Amino acid sequence: MTPREWARLQGFPDDFCFPLADVHLYKQFGNNTMAQVTKETMIGELLNINIDAAAPVLLGIGMHCLGCPASQMETIEEAAAVHGVDADELVRTLNEKLAEASAE
Repeated sequence: MTPREWARLQGFPDDFCFPLADVHLYKQFGNNTMAQVTKETMIGELLNINIDAAAPVLLGIGMHCLGCPASQMETIEEAAAVHGVDADELVRTLNEKLAEASAE
């Protein structure tokens, strides 16, 4: 992954300027913590962060359409509403699983 891709995963906007060489940016991003997902995070973004951690949670609520293009543009809150799940609890669970995965 490029430093810009790491920056996106950690919540930096694309126009954020990093005044360091790439070699230093890799170390900085490696020492940084994962940005947490919110109810406004799109399913596609969530799966790009860590599909191995997120997919089992989503499949567990009955969201079996993860590969469907339409689901990629749905927010976590919208997915929770469609599947009758509390959005705040879903976000909490997803952030826990993502944190566990990044600690491994």
